[in-house]
Amino acid sequence: MRREYRISWNDNQLKKLKSAVRRYNNALRRAAKADPLAHIYLPQEVSYKELKSSITTARALKNTVNRLTRVTRPKALEPVQQQDGSIVTRYERHEYAVLKSVRERKKSMRAKAEGVVQPTAGAGNLKQAALSRDTRPVSTLGAGAIRRFIETQSRLLNMSNEEQVRRYYTNYMKALWSVFGGFPEYDADIERIQETILAMARDDWKALVKAIEDSPSISYIYGPEEREAKMKKILGYWMNVGAV
Repeated sequence: MRREYRISWNDNQLKKLKSAVRRYNNALRRAAKADPLAHIYLPQEVSYKELKSSITTARALKNTVNRLTRVTRPKALEPVQQQDGSIVTRYERHEYAVLKSVRERKKSMRAKAEGVVQPTAGAGNLKQAALSRDTRPVSTLGAGAIRRFIETQSRLLNMSNEEQVRRYYTNYMKALWSVFGGFPEYDADIERIQETILAMARDDWKALVKAIEDSPSISYIYGPEEREAKMKKILGYWMNVGAV
C-alpha cells in the first residue's frame, strides 16, 4: 500500500477548491430560485472551511472537486421521486451510483484475491455476506438512505491510507478491550497484541488491514474458561502473523 502524504495546500489547490465550492453553491441557489419547492429535495450547500479541513490528501481534493463540479451538469438538479415517495435529485442518484460502483469493485477484487465464493444456497458466512453484491436498484432507497450513503462513502473514499489503518486499528482495539478489559490477567496479552499491530502498521499497512479482517472474531464471552480459550486463540494468531 503506497504511503500518501498530507496535502500541503498550494495556491492552485486552494483556488480549485474555492471555485468548486462556489460553483456548487451557486448551482443550488439558481435551482432554488427557479422552483419554490426546491428546498424539499435539494441537497445542502457546502462550507469551504469545513471541506478544506476534511481533505488530507491530493487524491481527496481531486475526488471532492470532481464531485462538486458534477452538480453543474445539465438537469443534474432535477427532482426524481423514489419508490417510498421521497424526492432526490438526479445528481444525488448519480453520485450514489459512482460511489456504489467503487465500493462494489473493491469488494469484487477482495473476494477474488481471497478466494471468497458466494454460496449457491443459504446465507453463507459473515465474510461472504460482507463481500456479496448489492443489487438493490437506487429507486428502492429513500432519500435519507441515499444521502447517508453518499456522505459515508465519500468520507471513506477520501481517507488517506494512514487514516484507514488508524480506523481499523481503533475499532479492533476497542472491540478487544470491550471483551477482555476489566480482567487484569489479560492486560499483558492485550499489550502484546497492540505492539504487534503497531509494528505491522509501520512495516506493511496493507498486510495489517488484511490481518485484522482475517483475525479470530471478538465476541462477548461470559465464562472464564471460554474467555481464556478465546484470548489464547487471538494471541496465538497475532504472534503468528507478527512473526511472518
